[in-house]
Amino acid sequence: MPEKPKRVDLKLPRSWNQCTTEQLETIAACIIKHTATADRFHPFDWQQVKTEIFFLLTNTEIISSEERDGDMLFLCQQASGKRHNANTVFGLYSWQVLSFIEQNLKWIDDEKQSLLVFPYKRLLCVWRWQRHFPFLKKKYFAPSELMQDFTWQQYRHMQDYMSLYVNQQNTLMKVMQSVHDVQQVADIQRQMLATRSAFLSILFHCERHQKLLRKIGEVQWQVVLIWWGGMMHYLQQRYPRCFKSGDGGKKKKRPPNPLELYVSITATMQKYIGLDEEKVNGQTFHVILEQLERIAKENEEMEKINKKHKHK
Repeated sequence: MPEKPKRVDLKLPRSWNQCTTEQLETIAACIIKHTATADRFHPFDWQQVKTEIFFLLTNTEIISSEERDGDMLFLCQQASGKRHNANTVFGLYSWQVLSFIEQNLKWIDDEKQSLLVFPYKRLLCVWRWQRHFPFLKKKYFAPSELMQDFTWQQYRHMQDYMSLYVNQQNTLMKVMQSVHDVQQVADIQRQMLATRSAFLSILFHCERHQKLLRKIGEVQWQVVLIWWGGMMHYLQQRYPRCFKSGDGGKKKKRPPNPLELYVSITATMQKYIGLDEEKVNGQTFHVILEQLERIAKENEEMEKINKKHKHK
């Protein structure tokens, strides 16, 4: 009897929200690895990242490779597991890998895709109060799916910390690519860790225990960054006028700093809704964004009406 063809399961998640926490951390670790090794001679390449992610998520190992028929043929083996046949050996041409990635992993670098389900349901912090005391434990629970339980003040502070973190990260990259002063690099890294801990302390509602959150690893933090990027994309789609950027081709102006933006928004809410600063800060941030979106829309409509009257 002829041998039955080998059945190989190369199933992959079709979106961020279909990923398990383990798969998210696998993707995050791969992104960190390629980011760390990127330089001006070897720039970050999403295609290489997705190729490695393909092999990692399908639990596929390349045993050997050879050129055949003008293409590269990979002799592969899947690790044993519930979904895989033990020691299943099969061949994959590079064109097949690229085609499979294009069909199944295009969501990874598609900005329209969002990771809205926060992957860590709770955070367990363990620490010792004093060396003579036993270990104490405290659990911090994750935010709701769309962060409905966050006030405007909390959301604003998280935005400020994330903006600061990105600026620090960009500064670190510039320093490492130029002078590469060891002490300066270490100082920036400490600042980034403090900023990251401040952001996470608000995210997990544990502002009094920022130092404990420094124990969260780089991979977990990268997963949080992926989630935050998805959350920001969702908010931009829902409240487009609140996140409107650019000025229609006119000369770019200096973007307002966080304090200027905060003062402006607070003044707007006081003028149109009659809320004082304390009440604005205590409102759910979705409510504030909805109000700002409505005000901006009404102003746009008024401008259109005024323009029509001027042309008459």
